[in-house]
Amino acid sequence: MRIAQYKAFDEFPKEVQDVLNYADIGFTTKDILYLHNLYITGKADKNELIKLLKQKESWLLMTSGLKMYRRDNGIQSLVVGVSGGIDSAVVSTLCALTGSPTHVVSMPIKQKMGQHALSIEHCDKLSERFNNVHHITKDLTKIFETFEDKFDDMNNDLAFANTRARLRMTALYQIAQFNNGIVVGTGNKVEDFGVGFFTKY
Repeated sequence: MRIAQYKAFDEFPKEVQDVLNYADIGFTTKDILYLHNLYITGKADKNELIKLLKQKESWLLMTSGLKMYRRDNGIQSLVVGVSGGIDSAVVSTLCALTGSPTHVVSMPIKQKMGQHALSIEHCDKLSERFNNVHHITKDLTKIFETFEDKFDDMNNDLAFANTRARLRMTALYQIAQFNNGIVVGTGNKVEDFGVGFFTKY
């Protein structure tokens, strides 16, 4: 059934109907009834409804894009490094929403306990909510410390910060290769279009 055939559809303002018709790419009966309830109870006006619709349209487009890329390239799974920050939290959630097998990976390296706890908490919640999500934890601290010892005569904080990123990169690609997967980057708009680069790992 197309969106325009729902009874509740006729009760939306024309501007909301236009967005729904244009964005008919995965909205469900539940979505329509939820929005309809917000509107008729006065909890959301037409502008707020349009904003909600456009937000959902955005993530539907992103998740469908990920699914198509995986399917078209014969990829079996998605792999995401989760740091405890907002970027990796958003990307890992989008991957989970695709329904594709998704490996979310915590990789502490001399990590502050609070930051590592955020990563673990997010990954655990994803794996509890989505059957397609598998949480992996790989503590890379000892590997990093071995590298630190080898280069104790070239001690440089910035260089060692980069080493952490490269160790995580190596771990993610090991996991991806083993699972016939692809590493999904977590760069944001500021990094891509402001700084000019992002660290995928």
